[in-house]
Amino acid sequence: MAVALTLYHKRRLVAEYALPAAGVKNQQFWPAAHPQPPQKPKHRKQPTAHEEGKLRAAAKEVDAYLNFLLKPKGKEKHRAIRELYGLYQKVALPLFIKTIKRALTYRITEITTIERIATLLMNQGEYELPGVEIDEQFQNRPTYREGRFSEEADLSIYEKLLEDGEENG
Repeated sequence: MAVALTLYHKRRLVAEYALPAAGVKNQQFWPAAHPQPPQKPKHRKQPTAHEEGKLRAAAKEVDAYLNFLLKPKGKEKHRAIRELYGLYQKVALPLFIKTIKRALTYRITEITTIERIATLLMNQGEYELPGVEIDEQFQNRPTYREGRFSEEADLSIYEKLLEDGEENG
């Protein structure tokens, strides 16, 4: 027996449609007589198990940091994992591991501070691009020499916009 939701206004039936079966979670449903809604609800559970698994598999230092980070948090768990995973995607793995090791040493939990640590490590020169070789003879390549003779970009329209902005401002 399917349970139906019935809505009345001043004892007059306004709407009626069947509810999903018991135990159904995080699935959309709508009245059979209407088309599917164009948007999804904003406040739906978006699990972070996949991101957490990738982070934990990256290195034992990252796993130890996640254990430290997630122990007291509770509700902020998903945000912390997503922010850390975002940094993991932006930064090379050796630099990420050094950054996380330093963050764990000083018990840092703020993602902005962790990003500053990564920037500091890069600026200090403790980070090298893995396996990247730069050919010092690139200026002798035919494509490089061919590009020397390309037309200069016409930036006069931007200069005109600047002049107009100074006159109006």
